Amino acid sequence: MSLKLFFFTPIIAFSLARSPHRPSKNILPYIQVKSRASNKTYTFRDSHLREIPLFKTFDLDFFNKNLIPEKIAVPDGIIAGSEIDEEINKVLDDILKRKPIKDFIVLKNLDFNPVTRSGLIILKLKKYPFVLKLFLENAKSLSHPYHNGFQVRSLYLMGGCLRHLAGFTRIKNAQEIKKRCQNDSYWSNRIIVPRKWFWLPKHVTWIDIIGFKIGGKEEQKISIPKIYGIIADAIEHEHNERPSDSECLKLSTFLDYIVDPHAINFVIEKNTKKLAAIDTEHFPTMVGITEKIKPTSDYLSWYAKLGKKYVGDFFMSKGKRERIQFNSRTDYPLV
Repeated sequence: MSLKLFFFTPIIAFSLARSPHRPSKNILPYIQVKSRASNKTYTFRDSHLREIPLFKTFDLDFFNKNLIPEKIAVPDGIIAGSEIDEEINKVLDDILKRKPIKDFIVLKNLDFNPVTRSGLIILKLKKYPFVLKLFLENAKSLSHPYHNGFQVRSLYLMGGCLRHLAGFTRIKNAQEIKKRCQNDSYWSNRIIVPRKWFWLPKHVTWIDIIGFKIGGKEEQKISIPKIYGIIADAIEHEHNERPSDSECLKLSTFLDYIVDPHAINFVIEKNTKKLAAIDTEHFPTMVGITEKIKPTSDYLSWYAKLGKKYVGDFFMSKGKRERIQFNSRTDYPLV
């Protein structure tokens, strides 16, 4: 069992029980979720709902500016963005129709539910040097976080964040990581941040989320794509060559913990032997950290610190829970 599971499994188990400090139903925040392709509205009421992950992660202007470009430079020349778009639309159609996946290698699908066709599936294109992270949701699955997989429930209980929404932070955070490292004499020569772009299917369905009593606002609304993807440069690496925990933690500390220091989020690039950051979600938003993290020197202390925080969050007083509900102040704003 990893350190992360060791600390967080009991916390999540406790969280599924009723807290003695749970606020009364009449002041609980809630959301209404509806797909524009349906007349059905789903309502979800829960004290873990938070303004930043729900209403601040998706930036439509930024999203549109970072869609797949018309031309993508690769070592062998130029690839037309339309070719990548066509390949992804084909595999999406196969997934939705539950057909065998062709022209892609499945790297990870543990967070994908083939029955509801929702979740995250990670694929590598066979013909092109790119990796695709495909995010699929529907109004029902988005409004029932406790019915999703272990990792999705974990993220939600930690800070009110949903995997579908956390994905929107990946590119903006990757750009921030790259900018900070470029200005440092050591990390500018040590770190690789793969290029990333958003992708939308040929026929886009939007999901409307209306929030009530969240972040000090009586009502607020956002619309997000039901299905979207993130395309990234595929980083060639040896599977038996693992980044050191200490270096990953050192990088995360340098970046003020905007990236998860867990070594699984990094690989060692095969030719240059540089450290490549492949998972770049905004870590504080993912796990609900709003106050500056004090630097730590080892993983055990790191996870002990996080475990202590989440136990404290679960047993927090009614007054503190309400202050968090109505106040979205954070030391880690999305840049």
